[in-house]
Amino acid sequence: LALETLKASLEAGIELGEAFRLANQQVHTKSKEPGKQGMGTTMVAVLLDEDQYLVANVGDSRGYLLSGDGIRRITQDHSFVAEAMKRGQSEEEATASQWRDALTRAIGTDASVEVDVFGPFPVEKNAAFLLCSDGLYKTLKDADLRGIFGRSGGPKGAAQTLVAAAYDRGSDDNISVVIAEFGQVP
Repeated sequence: LALETLKASLEAGIELGEAFRLANQQVHTKSKEPGKQGMGTTMVAVLLDEDQYLVANVGDSRGYLLSGDGIRRITQDHSFVAEAMKRGQSEEEATASQWRDALTRAIGTDASVEVDVFGPFPVEKNAAFLLCSDGLYKTLKDADLRGIFGRSGGPKGAAQTLVAAAYDRGSDDNISVVIAEFGQVP
């Protein structure tokens, strides 16, 4: 529902942040139906506009840029762990907490949501976007993501290999991966 609303909103010419807010409203309304209480999701998206792009997220799904220079995370997580680390806790301490899986923002859990929108950035040649859920990056570090991508022979093979690697390393969460390559990442 969130993705369908996002897509329809963008196709109607609505800007990215507002499209996320409309998706939030749709999911929040649906969550009031019997049997749907508490439903929500995280979401990350890249919007290309000719030679520029924007990235938006709510929750702990991430957007990365892969290039010959390595890997760069574009988004910021909205989670207990991210907030604890901003306050000076180590990653080890934050991830050991009973609240390690708690989100501080999500699509649909409240009537309104704050959306982070990053950019616009110029589209780089020979680069790729990697969008993923926490089921991937909680078991694979950034260097692993970049290394597996580089050895996998393109976006489709990389997505499949990344998911398999996350499962092999014991991921206990859903694993979603989307990769879009522009040119060929060296």
